[in-house]
Amino acid sequence: MILSSDRSKLFVADSDNGAISQIDPEAGTVDALAVGLVPTRLARIDDDRIVVTLRGERAIAILNEDGDGALSLDRKISVGAEPYGVVTHPDGDHLYVVSSLSGRVDELETDAFTFTRGWSVLGEPRWLAIHPSGESLYVASAFRGTMTRIDLEKGVAEPLALPPLSFDTNRATRLTGDPSVSPNGALLVVPMLSVDHQTPIEEVDPPEGMLPPPSSTGYGSMVPGAPKRFEPSIGVVDLDDSGRPVEGKAGLAISARGSDASAVGYVASVNVSPSGAMIFATIEGADVVLAVPFEVPSAPSSVVFEGGDNSGGFGPVTVFRPNVLVRAPAGPRSVAFGDDDQAFIFGGIDRGISVVDAVETEHVVTNIGARLESKLLKGLPPSTLSARAQRGRRFFFTTNDSAMSTPGSSVSCATCHFEGRNDGLTWNFTRGGRQTPSLAGKISLTAPVRWEGDRATVAEDALMTITGLMGGSAGNDIAQDIEVFIDQSREVDVPHKGSTDPEVLRGKAIFERPDVACGTCHNGPRLTDNQLYPMFGMAQVKTRSLVGVAASAPYLHDGSAPTLRAVLEQSRYGVMGNTGALSEDEMRALERYLESL
Repeated sequence: MILSSDRSKLFVADSDNGAISQIDPEAGTVDALAVGLVPTRLARIDDDRIVVTLRGERAIAILNEDGDGALSLDRKISVGAEPYGVVTHPDGDHLYVVSSLSGRVDELETDAFTFTRGWSVLGEPRWLAIHPSGESLYVASAFRGTMTRIDLEKGVAEPLALPPLSFDTNRATRLTGDPSVSPNGALLVVPMLSVDHQTPIEEVDPPEGMLPPPSSTGYGSMVPGAPKRFEPSIGVVDLDDSGRPVEGKAGLAISARGSDASAVGYVASVNVSPSGAMIFATIEGADVVLAVPFEVPSAPSSVVFEGGDNSGGFGPVTVFRPNVLVRAPAGPRSVAFGDDDQAFIFGGIDRGISVVDAVETEHVVTNIGARLESKLLKGLPPSTLSARAQRGRRFFFTTNDSAMSTPGSSVSCATCHFEGRNDGLTWNFTRGGRQTPSLAGKISLTAPVRWEGDRATVAEDALMTITGLMGGSAGNDIAQDIEVFIDQSREVDVPHKGSTDPEVLRGKAIFERPDVACGTCHNGPRLTDNQLYPMFGMAQVKTRSLVGVAASAPYLHDGSAPTLRAVLEQSRYGVMGNTGALSEDEMRALERYLESL
């Protein structure tokens, strides 16, 4: 969401309808411009032009804006697979777009929109921010907690260290949304999530026809002494005048837990207020925005806990600070600041726009448990999703409904199945490691589901997971709505999808050879026979679909294969197919074919 050049309108990317909604808060009007498949992020180029990424069609769209704030489509420019974040250089001469599944950031000049430079970035990069100096570009990746700084003066990409969220080796760090740079360029702010996926999770097998009881060590466990699986936080990194991290300062991690159990969940975006005094953090699953101060207010009772150690290059584990809880439309995903200290909030699930006074928010921060209600302005046009899919989406994302999870646990379906896909983690169950599967595409076509293939439908699996592992109380109606939502999700657009490169075609022929036998089980439109086989010491393992497999690492049920090549190496011994007789060139061709599915 961004403002029009005269700051009288809001432009919102409507991914459901493939449009940019143009909202005039004063007149109460909404117009929509169709732009293409899955518009995702917007950025202003200059007073007359904006750019939007089209995640569903490997393109960015350039839009013209007239003096009245009306938009028209100028052109589209092809980029990599699943373009996501986009920002413009402060001088307006260049823009930067990240193609998440191509793992690439591209620089384009903004006259003829020709490509000038590009950088490879690991971990499925999605989100961008740029320093006011124009010397540093920041890239946040969805997997492995990876943050990258691109030195735009030298043209070099390098890892950027973030403050540690925990010293516990059982925990992994994930980045969960759009970062931001303070208006004065002194601070980089990053949404972060600490995840305990290693402490064993015990599942209880229920009697036939019964729902499982809540696991005391599951995702939603709040039992005293049991692991708290998810800790949402905001990482803050000190920057110098060019946007480099300040040497000797390890940064700060601020807890993103609200003042009550209903205000927890991962942070989808962070924005620094125009005054530079506060962070506005959208909690997508909790229907709130947390307004958190950079500096601890003077009221002595306002500090809940502050600690940590900056010695040896390590920052504080977590700092807890007071915050203002701003109620927002469901699924808040972005905040934009207008004139007169207005903070506009976009709720992507309710499809509503609301507004709150940013200065008033700053004034009440010393009140522990302070709450503000944002004022609803207008909604986006009706979604093209069915009513059941929209209900299912709401339940899939929510962290503040006891039907779905234990209050205060921070967990929703979307916490692990991030954006309906996967989190790149392997979870340690007492029955063995289980890698989080992607839910992209119509999963019900591959029923039965789970690695063991022991759940007849997606709805059954959702219901058993909600009640047994998340601590929720949902019934069949909610589970079935969740299945409808999951089934409408689109396929992953892997970079080499549908390639007819000779090496890919050679790999396809190898895949289908009787002696290699990959195609014996991986066949049909979803490249699975949906059958169960004993292997890897398990009584039964379900043949997984290979559609979009290149985007769902790690591999195998226990995540023991980090790459597709590692999977093919496991197959040399005839456990699943047999690649034992293949040459290096044949193995490489087979891998390229898998990357094209």
